[in-house]
Amino acid sequence: MKEDQETGKVDFQLDKLRESYLTIEETICELGLDNIWDVKPLVNGREIMQIAELKGGYHIREWQQKLLTWQLAYPNGSAEECKD
Repeated sequence: MKEDQETGKVDFQLDKLRESYLTIEETICELGLDNIWDVKPLVNGREIMQIAELKGGYHIREWQQKLLTWQLAYPNGSAEECKD
């Protein structure tokens, strides 16, 4: 009897995990993020260096992260809008 209860708890936990996974997957698809790894940056590193008047280094990486954040917030935004 105790084994049945333990098995039931495990099954319940698995069902909850499965439900969470499916909810997350659905949300990712609804937000249009299911192919996010295929998205190219609107502005490349050289352009960032020119716009921000930087010579390179870790500051470029910081700006690339900001660019990615902006692109995620404005998925239909253009490179020109991003540069502004």
